[in-house]
Amino acid sequence: MPDHDGLSVMSVAVGSIYLLLQNIVSTVIRVLGYAFMARLVSQGE
Repeated sequence: MPDHDGLSVMSVAVGSIYLLLQNIVSTVIRVLGYAFMARLVSQGE
């Protein structure tokens, strides 16, 4: 049983890190997309 608990804790930790990285990547992509759109709009004026 302790091995299962250890694996479970490890799985939760890995999942948490994965979700954190996914959130950071998603935010960076949104910021870059917004900056790109703002640049296109400012060039159009």
